[in-house]
Amino acid sequence: MIVNGKIVPVLPARNYYGLTSDHLDTSARYVSASHVHRFDHDGELKTQLRHGRFERDLWASVIRFSTPPGTTITDPSQVNDATVLSRAPKGRIGISNTTQLASDYSGKFNWGGRQHHLLAGVDIYQEDARRANNFTGLPPGPPVPGAPPSRPNTSVGSPNDRLPSTTRAATRPSTPSTRATSASMRRTWCRSRPR
Repeated sequence: MIVNGKIVPVLPARNYYGLTSDHLDTSARYVSASHVHRFDHDGELKTQLRHGRFERDLWASVIRFSTPPGTTITDPSQVNDATVLSRAPKGRIGISNTTQLASDYSGKFNWGGRQHHLLAGVDIYQEDARRANNFTGLPPGPPVPGAPPSRPNTSVGSPNDRLPSTTRAATRPSTPSTRATSASMRRTWCRSRPR
């Protein structure tokens, strides 16, 4: 809560007001390979290839003070054990497959009576990403009168109640697919000095 422009803690950080179904599952798997070729004339070409798969599955409760319409909590003194908290659902899914190829050349050569150092490279990056960041987890269609809420309310004085959620995977939409491909050429750098 913000009072006079300052954040004032109202609820202990150790209190958990989410549901048993809330979770954040992430995973990352990747493989990489590299090769270095050295030339006779003091040059070197290093190439690296990386590929990875990253997955994220978030199902969480957004906790808010639940006040009667037209009223707000503006002071910590208004909060007590009976203060009602609502749990709004929030879900995010993400699956990304990424591939990166990087190659660098470095070498020395003599030209015009001077010794030159050359560094040049290229990076190619591709990502195939499928994400859904905005579904609420509520049943599709308009609310059904008399139906129980998908996420029951709780109170400040009842932390860690760990109630189950009545909706979960059945409300998940199909994951949209977006594809992003980018390529960039690194700037060539050259330094010279008298031999």
